[in-house]
Amino acid sequence: LEETSDKKVLEILEIIQHCCNNMNKIINNILDFSKLSAGKFTIEERKFDVYKMMKHVSDTSIAKIQEKNLAFSIHIADNVPAELIGDELRITQVLNNLISNAIKFSHKNTVVMVHVKVQDVMDENKTEEGNGKEVLVTVSDRGCGIKNEDQEKLLNESTHFTTFGTDSEEGSGLGLLLCKDFVSKNHGRLWFTSEEGVGSNFNFTIPIK
Repeated sequence: LEETSDKKVLEILEIIQHCCNNMNKIINNILDFSKLSAGKFTIEERKFDVYKMMKHVSDTSIAKIQEKNLAFSIHIADNVPAELIGDELRITQVLNNLISNAIKFSHKNTVVMVHVKVQDVMDENKTEEGNGKEVLVTVSDRGCGIKNEDQEKLLNESTHFTTFGTDSEEGSGLGLLLCKDFVSKNHGRLWFTSEEGVGSNFNFTIPIK
């Protein structure tokens, strides 16, 4: 009886912690969105370790991954620099958010993957930032995908769009808009491809300086 009681208490504490983490994430998203809207948001560029960042986001996501019994992998190409220059905190937030969304919209016993590689910047995307090459980060899932009619709403600031995950997980609807702005302020781009019933690929770039 005592063991059952302890187990129940632990389950309740885990639920409370999960709710607090979700609430904290929503509050931080709203605060960041307010700063962006007021023009008070600043980017702090410095060198950061790509591999440490990837390990951090992996460790942060492990509980949710296990909860849905998902396979999770990160593949970093050999030519990706060990260090990049950018706002590590904001880039980490983007990656965490995209992985969290991939988990949210994944069916149990499927896979979430992160691929990182270097590519040439296409002429139409070239800016004064960087040396003509960029790191491409792709977060892929094999989940429910996004309906065609909803895709144009997703990164549109005039459309507040949110939906429930495969286990009825909630969201604020602000996360992807913030991701788009964070990536843009780091001189990169964010976009996605998705097919309903098949899954989604969310991509963002970081210029190599």
